[in-house]
Amino acid sequence: MGVRRREGWQAQSSTSHGESEQQLTPVLLCDGIGCDGYVWRYLRPDLPERFGLHPHYRGHGRTAAPKDPTHVSIEDLADDMASVLDDALVDRAVLVGHSMGVQVALETYRRHASRVAGLVLLCGAASHPLKDVPRHGGG
Repeated sequence: MGVRRREGWQAQSSTSHGESEQQLTPVLLCDGIGCDGYVWRYLRPDLPERFGLHPHYRGHGRTAAPKDPTHVSIEDLADDMASVLDDALVDRAVLVGHSMGVQVALETYRRHASRVAGLVLLCGAASHPLKDVPRHGGG
């Protein structure tokens, strides 16, 4: 697809086009943390007729680190997903989230519900998975 610019962020993303893309709801793939789309290679063959979007998050995959490193929250990534849909001229998509992508997909739904036609959530937590982990201090 190319590059999306938002708040100093440039997303590298790829698209796939099927013959029936006008008739089927597009799919937006949301990676896990540090992932570069390797998990989707098993899913892509089963979605050949769908229009698919696979953006790379800020600082992930082929996307450069953000100019402001504080702008990498799940909320920022969710807003980026809505911007990717805007750029692709997609009104609504099914969001498929893997690992941290589950949080991104859920937050995208929370912030942009009208843009989400459905959710497929794989191997991830609904909230911050390390939030309540006790910290061990040396001493």
